[in-house]
Amino acid sequence: MPQSLVALNATQITTQLSSGYLSLHDVEAALQAQYAAVNGDINAFEFIKEGANKEAAASLHGLPITVKDQIAVAGMPLSSGLDRANRRNPTQTAPIVQRFLDAGATIRGKTTLPPYAMDFQTFNARVGITRNPWNHDLTTGGSSGGGAAAVATGMSYLDIGADLSGSLRLPASYC
Repeated sequence: MPQSLVALNATQITTQLSSGYLSLHDVEAALQAQYAAVNGDINAFEFIKEGANKEAAASLHGLPITVKDQIAVAGMPLSSGLDRANRRNPTQTAPIVQRFLDAGATIRGKTTLPPYAMDFQTFNARVGITRNPWNHDLTTGGSSGGGAAAVATGMSYLDIGADLSGSLRLPASYC
């Protein structure tokens, strides 16, 4: 059963969590199995949170989501696609992420991006290239390519990204 959970969307998972049909443990086990199976080829994550999240009673019922690694989450590293020397550890969470947390989401990890989120493909020297899930010779687009690849491959149900010049729209269409 857990492997089939990665084919469901955020609304379906939230509905099943709220009804008690699924537990957050089941959902996280499915996501972790999918991560183990495909992330080595896709390379969509900068950081993955270890350990189980707690069930949440708010409207999202613990829905695991990911966040583009240019957006601050207190207690999680933030690199903006730069080398380890430039990695920060924010003490505050960005308002958009906080709104999801307040609604009952849990943060699974941070997704890849190019340095400063300034490219139409997703590559950085520290992590490498994020590959298109459907054809590894093609790009995921950028700069939210890690999030788009994570959602497309069932490693995340929802990714919080940012868009200035197509940074969400291009990866969404490519993946």
